[in-house]
Amino acid sequence: MKYLKILLIVLVAALAGVAFVAVNSGILADENPALLQHLLTRINTERLSHNLPLVREDAGLADQAERISQETRLSPRAYSSPTEQKTTGITDVFVYPKISWAVYSIGLEPPLFDAWVAEDKDFQQDLLNKGYKNIGIGISSDSYNYYIVTKWQ
Repeated sequence: MKYLKILLIVLVAALAGVAFVAVNSGILADENPALLQHLLTRINTERLSHNLPLVREDAGLADQAERISQETRLSPRAYSSPTEQKTTGITDVFVYPKISWAVYSIGLEPPLFDAWVAEDKDFQQDLLNKGYKNIGIGISSDSYNYYIVTKWQ
């Protein structure tokens, strides 16, 4: 009986810990402003490590990226390539599972940036393009994923 009580206390503590991590990771929120700042910081850190100039946030590019992000969220399979749309700059689109962000916050999975670089070679090329000076980042989400778009110029 004594061990059953201890087991029950440990189980409740573990569930409380998981709930705390999920809430603080932003997984339950529709918006996660930490995600945008995390991505911009990592982009500029990576550019600095390759002796490239930092990119600045551009409001116009961010508006375009946000629109494309929302279009992708509404219909990911029907999303048309940015080359077919009237937008400026180069566009990268990445769909990132929300659960991965929560798991990352407890240190069990590579962060968003590393996953994006590994999966999307176009993003890696855009990241290391010394000609780009401005960036716009748009992030939208549904219950399961973040739809992240970068516009480079």
